[in-house]
Parts: sequence; C-alpha cells; structure tokens
Amino acid sequence: MVCFYFMIYLEIKKANGIYTEGVIMSSSTIALPWHKPDNTANIFFAVSCEADPHVYRITMELTSWINKGLLQEALEQTLPYFRAFDVQFKRRIFTSVFEAQYLYPQVEEDTGYFCRFFPDKNGNDFWFRLLYHQNKIHLEASHALSDGTGAVYFLKAVGYRYIQLACTSCLPAELREARYGLEHGMNVIDGYAGNYKKVKKTEHREKPAFTLEGERRTIGDIGVMSIDIPVCQLKAVSKAYQATISEYMAAIILSAVRDSYKENRDKPISMELPVNLRPIFNTETSLNFFSNVSIVLKPEELSYSFEEILTSVKIQFKEKIKKELFEQRFGFTVWGERCLIARMTPVIARNWFLRKIYALCAGNNTIGFSNMGIIAIEPGFEPFIKKISAFTSPTPKVPVKIVSCSTNEIFNMTIATKLCDNTLPEKIVEKLKESDMTFMVEKKL
Repeated sequence: MVCFYFMIYLEIKKANGIYTEGVIMSSSTIALPWHKPDNTANIFFAVSCEADPHVYRITMELTSWINKGLLQEALEQTLPYFRAFDVQFKRRIFTSVFEAQYLYPQVEEDTGYFCRFFPDKNGNDFWFRLLYHQNKIHLEASHALSDGTGAVYFLKAVGYRYIQLACTSCLPAELREARYGLEHGMNVIDGYAGNYKKVKKTEHREKPAFTLEGERRTIGDIGVMSIDIPVCQLKAVSKAYQATISEYMAAIILSAVRDSYKENRDKPISMELPVNLRPIFNTETSLNFFSNVSIVLKPEELSYSFEEILTSVKIQFKEKIKKELFEQRFGFTVWGERCLIARMTPVIARNWFLRKIYALCAGNNTIGFSNMGIIAIEPGFEPFIKKISAFTSPTPKVPVKIVSCSTNEIFNMTIATKLCDNTLPEKIVEKLKESDMTFMVEKKL
C-alpha cells in the first residue's frame, strides 16, 4: 500500500514538472529528453479517432521528381533538430508526455487515403509520416504534435536539405553545406502556459450554427480541390474592397455557403478561423500555439450583398482578433489544467471529460478557413520550389475545411470535404470567377 501511494506521489510530481526520470528541471534552459503536450495537444489526444483524426497535410511541390533514398537521408539528417516531431507518446496515470524518440520513420510513397488516423499505441510509433509522389513531398502530422506553422518549419528544413543532396551541382557553393530552417526546431516552449495570465471568468456562448448537411464520404475518403491564384491579382482585388486577403476570402466563402444552402433562413453561418498566436505573443515555439475565433453571418444578414457581408467580416476581424481576448480564452484552459482537482484526476477520466466538452462545442461552426499567410522560402532555394500548400482533415460536424497560404507569389487555397455533393467547392470557384482573376483549379473530388 505504501508503494502504491508513493507511485501516485511520483506521478503527480511528473505531472507538475517537478520530478523526472533522471533529469532535474531546475532551469527552463536545459534541453530535456521529453516535454509535456501543450494545452491544445491534450484536447486532440482525447478526441481524435478514425472518423475524426485531426491530421493535416503540408505539401512542398518541387520542380523535379523526388528521389526516395535522398529524401530518407534528408529526413534522418533533419529530424533530430525538431523536438516536436522526434517523439513518442507515453501516457502515465496522471499525465501524458512526449519522450525523445531517437529513431527514424521510413519515407513512403503516397498511395493511400489522405490524412489517415494515427492510432494511439502508446509506444514507439511516430505521430507523423513523410510521403512523396512524383515531384511532391507531403508531411502528414497529428495536430497533437504541432499546428500548421510548426509543421511548415519542419517540412521546409527537410526540403532544403533534400535540395542540397539532390541538386548539388545546381546550387551555388555557399548554399551547399550550411543548414537552413533549423532555427525553431528545438523550441518546445508551451506558448499557452508561458503567456498565461490570471483572468476573470466571462460568459460567452455562440448560438448553434447551421450545419452542412448531405451524404458523407466513407471513413478515410476526403475530396480535395486546390486553387492557385497569382498573389498580385488577389491583392489588387482585395485592395479594391479595402480589405485584407483573409477578410476578402472569408467573405467569398461565407457568401458561397449562403448561396449553396438557401434553405437555411434561421441559423447563423459560422466560420471557424484559426489564428496563429506567435506574432501576437512574440514567440516561435514549434508546438501548437493558435486559437480559434468565429466569423459569423447572422440570420438577419443572409440577404446581404457581397459588399455588406465583407463589411461585416472586416468588423468582426477587428473586434475578435485581439491579444487580450486570446489571453482570456486560453487563460481558463491553462488554469483548468493547473488546478489541483485536474492534476489529481487520472488521464483516462480527464480525456472522457474533454470528449464530452468537445461533442457539445463541435456543432458551433459551419465551415473552417485558415489562412497561413506568406510562407517565405530561403533565398537561393526559390528556383527549386514551385509552391507550398496545405489542407486539414474535415470533421463530422464541420465537413468542409479550407486552408490557404502564399509561396513564390502564388496564393493556394485547398478545400477538403467529406461531403459527396461538391456544390459548395464549385460555388466558391464560381464566386472567384466573378472577380475576373485568373486561376488554376486541380480537383480530386
């Protein structure tokens, strides 16, 4: 009995970061062989399943076809520099941790479904996969490891190293040996906990949003539409409306949903908009560090013109994307993890509770849209990289999710859908055509 209580004591100490197996955490500057999942990662661990995997894909498209052996070599030379990805998952009684893996996964050819679920085997399996097909490198990762920004850090570093190995004769001498893209790889600071402030409790509940109805695809099957637009044209159109690219595209998507589902007259159309918190809080962690806001088209606004919808969107961007509101939002979740009751509750029980909360909140959005912004390429590597694109797995409650980013003056928007009916993606294309922009569409619907 004494041994049992001593084990519980040690588990609580581990959960609080006081006791580790052979490592003293007396200084935050010590590089530890493990780190705790961030606040967002704990949620993804609890709710991820085969039907709702919470896996995303980042793609780097090169100008030449991929050599598998050299890509494997590039991965093995880069992974040790990225602590967020070079880990295995370990669940203890009162906490879960990522432990350093010190192994290498095998590069695979992209032949299966997109964004397949990572089963929780609580062992040596990796929570990401590196795939290739023709001239494309795909990084698929569980959202428990990192968000899209952290994954871009990793993929760019792998891509740079691969280009150095595969295109040695074409690279200038000064670019052949130095390593690029590694600067943020060992930064696994928890941005949420590091920027935690005690906040007062406020009540704010969103009204249940309109849900995109229709026959769903089978588990693992995702339809994808990729749209490439010249950045210069998109900037000119957005500027004409005195809007940012994010605001303009958000209005396009909301109006497309409104026009595709005209039977909806009494529920708001709500867009889930992830916001990268790194520039707001001045941190470059490679773990998750984002927060979602909802951009809403209210029932009384369903008859609005496009210009009126865009005006509403711009107002909401200004009102909702504020540092103090994000501090308020993640302040409660960090406090919830730190309170004594949570720390003494076994992980299995906490995960059950998180799944219940997630099920209650999952229906508060109609569609998802994330603009990752400009992804800068290291000078000298631009001639070898066509573009970078991304998409994330839709969920049962939010069956259409859209991710965009800009590389080499190309704005890419990728629509991922679980719906068999492709009316909404086609409607978005139709809306873009009204702006007289020239763009290319690639479909795998």
